[in-house]
Amino acid sequence: MDKKITTDLGSQIKSYIRWYQEDCTDPHDELEWLINLVIDSGGKQKDEMIQVLEDNYNWCKSNK
Repeated sequence: MDKKITTDLGSQIKSYIRWYQEDCTDPHDELEWLINLVIDSGGKQKDEMIQVLEDNYNWCKSNK
């Protein structure tokens, strides 16, 4: 059963980003948790997240 969204999703995303930027006490762990959440969800999202991570890793290696 899908959780019912009671507030505009865009507003929730903006609120989360503001919290992450201003009040999150451990952004590294929070971001790692979010990435793992996407990967663990499987399907297309998993493949897309793995591609983003791979592309970023390769970009970082080539720009050192």
